[in-house]
Amino acid sequence: MQEIPPNQISLLVMHNPYKSLWLSCVRMTREEQLVKEGWERQSVLSEPRLSEAMEMYEELGLEVRVEPVDVEGMDEDCRECFVGEDCKVIYTRKRTI
Repeated sequence: MQEIPPNQISLLVMHNPYKSLWLSCVRMTREEQLVKEGWERQSVLSEPRLSEAMEMYEELGLEVRVEPVDVEGMDEDCRECFVGEDCKVIYTRKRTI
């Protein structure tokens, strides 16, 4: 069985057209999964702006989530900007009661 990278989520989809059953694997990136859960990407920041932005979003009544930057999905030119940086991606969504 093939191992699925930790930054991807596997969903099994079953389909039965014409009475033949086949199974396919659809992979979602971490960002796609978060968007599906209602999270909205806001920005990519490092300290001290990261903490300031998180506090601001919380004061606005939003849920805040911080994720590592996924450099694997970037082209080489973009990836260079994040080498040695401790940047995080901020996601927000409306609080559920």
